[in-house]
Amino acid sequence: FGSTIIKGNEMTSYKVFQNAIKHKRGDPYDYSLLLSESTILNKTGLFKSVNIKVVERPEHVMDVVFEIEEANRWVLEAGFGYAEYVGFRGFVDLGFKNIFGGNRQVRLRAEGNELSQIYSISYLEPWFLPEISFKTLVSYTHLNDENIDTGKTLYLMDKYTATSGVEHPISKTLKVTFYYEIAQVETYDVQPAAILSKEDTGTLLISSVLPSIIYDSRDNPFDPRKGTYSGMTLKFASKMLLSETDFVKISGY
Repeated sequence: FGSTIIKGNEMTSYKVFQNAIKHKRGDPYDYSLLLSESTILNKTGLFKSVNIKVVERPEHVMDVVFEIEEANRWVLEAGFGYAEYVGFRGFVDLGFKNIFGGNRQVRLRAEGNELSQIYSISYLEPWFLPEISFKTLVSYTHLNDENIDTGKTLYLMDKYTATSGVEHPISKTLKVTFYYEIAQVETYDVQPAAILSKEDTGTLLISSVLPSIIYDSRDNPFDPRKGTYSGMTLKFASKMLLSETDFVKISGY
């Protein structure tokens, strides 16, 4: 390898490229390594396109040019629909990525239907520690649970949740995450027809940890053309964590 040149960069910090581009001047030329570096850059979601151009100089020295086109830092997504039981439903998601050029991201999201609404704000710090990112999320959920047959309200619920944790890649396609979550759940206006346990009424504090393993082979998480995204999460709540209830839950996706 010879020189490495980034072309088309305007807003993105060179730290982003330094974390993705592993080859160094003088290393043996390996085109498969360049493809791997291109995939890492695409997975950041910061670029519309990443193209590689190799220029051969005398004595078989290969200069590499990464020609990039940066994506819009503002992201707005929305969707609407209708379902028989919950009625009209939809979501609006507004995100701002690449804060200060370092791929830090803030996201505001509102989603709901005629029975429930969720509002959340999240922040991602990708360089919390070397190869470890930090993410935090705060959300509010309101639920109006109704009898399917009569349409009458069975109970109302408000849930306030705060989640923080870290993510660490262990290979090109695998990463592990570890989050701590604390939630306050308030269930009220409970009708006699509602089937709830005693601890599910009133105010309940839930403190839990959530380790996960995730497999992600997508070429671009924001606009994937190929690949798979799946994972498994263990949620463990215990009085040892100052929770008012104990449970273990395993979920996959």
